[in-house]
Amino acid sequence: MAQYYPTHKAHRYPLISRRIRYNEYLKALQKMVDLRMDRGFAQNPDAADHYLPDFEKDGHPFE
Repeated sequence: MAQYYPTHKAHRYPLISRRIRYNEYLKALQKMVDLRMDRGFAQNPDAADHYLPDFEKDGHPFE
């Protein structure tokens, strides 16, 4: 889940309080290869930088 970005109360829970590390991302990709999951989808690690809604914006953050 490369797009994961911890928000709100995630800081209270160590297991979800950070984004995925690049080496973890590479491990997950390798596991897909090892399991022959050739129809899987792997999102780029910088996805959260591009798709994070702007909650400070006036109106709806997804517009």
